[in-house]
Amino acid sequence: MGFMDQVKAAATDLKDSVEGSLSSTNAARDVERHYRDLGMLAYLQETGRSIDPADGERILGALRQAEAEGAIATFALQTGAPPTPPASPQGPPATPPQA
Repeated sequence: MGFMDQVKAAATDLKDSVEGSLSSTNAARDVERHYRDLGMLAYLQETGRSIDPADGERILGALRQAEAEGAIATFALQTGAPPTPPASPQGPPATPPQA
């Protein structure tokens, strides 16, 4: 294999690698957009606003497909509960003496 053939093969490998990376980045972006839309629909419904059930089915269908294709890396929540405040070192406050 000549030098130019090696260069061409390396360029093809790099192109395939970049295209694969872009494809997975786009898939991750699409999943995040669908998660956001699903959350928005849940919020609207929870606050008594009307939603189109077809939108919910469309979004859930896209997320199910992404999961089947392995495009959803984790199901971990991105936000968490606030930390518990530290306990008071003295214990509860003292009650004032009765007069």
